[in-house]
Amino acid sequence: MLISEAARKSHTTKKAIEYYVEQQLLDLQTQKNGYRQFTEKDIEKLKKISVLRRFGLSVQEIKHILDDPKQETIQRIIEKNKLEQKEKETKNALFEQLAKTQDWESAGSQLDILEKRKTIQEKLIDTFPGYYGKYIQLHFGKYLNEPILCEEQQEAFETIIAFLDQAEFKLSDDLRTVLDEMTSQFDEQFVNNTFETMNQIIQDPKQYMKDNKEMIEQYLQIKRSEPFKRSKASQLQQQLMQFNKESGYDTLFIPAMKILSPAYKAYYDQLEKANEIFLKTFQIEK
Repeated sequence: MLISEAARKSHTTKKAIEYYVEQQLLDLQTQKNGYRQFTEKDIEKLKKISVLRRFGLSVQEIKHILDDPKQETIQRIIEKNKLEQKEKETKNALFEQLAKTQDWESAGSQLDILEKRKTIQEKLIDTFPGYYGKYIQLHFGKYLNEPILCEEQQEAFETIIAFLDQAEFKLSDDLRTVLDEMTSQFDEQFVNNTFETMNQIIQDPKQYMKDNKEMIEQYLQIKRSEPFKRSKASQLQQQLMQFNKESGYDTLFIPAMKILSPAYKAYYDQLEKANEIFLKTFQIEK
């Protein structure tokens, strides 16, 4: 069919279709007479493009969505939109505060924190896939509420950005499925609950391990079992550890986070101490 019929069937204007072709959202066949030929598949794609444009998505975002059979791009855009909405709400609150206090220096400092936090969180979403990326950005987002006060912290921020720009987190399809299943419930409430549990552990690790000894021993027994060692979950765990070791996550990202955020350093140091007690209590070799 020709463009006039394609426009009618897809409820799109000829001008819009010409634009989509120009932006390479459609790959059309051209007849010998020079007319472009539209197929039913092209019509379905046009309908999708029209819907996505009405959501306000850019051409580049639409292109990524159309080229993404797993629809991971949509999930990333959703999470980024949530960050965008939170940023707008926070900025509105800061603006109202500025109107009352006229404290321009404080407003500028708060905006710096907000913008740097959003930058890191967006890049975490881009680096780590699916629900896992959502969990990672929520986890670290809690420690990105402090101002950069010295050159060392600014360098740490730049190190984090450089790491996230070059890091490639890749998994096979089967392990990706396992990761999605394991992290599908990792929403903000889950992260908050995990945060509270970890705070309980690091405040008094000996007491926590005493109170939960039976549960921990059952968990360790499962992890030491042959069925678990052969499982996809075990393979996934090994892949995550390998990524952390080889990508610079352990040697670049985490040390930089500890410099950028004193709150994160305090949490990390307490977690390390709790882990030492855990290894000693349950006689686990490093």
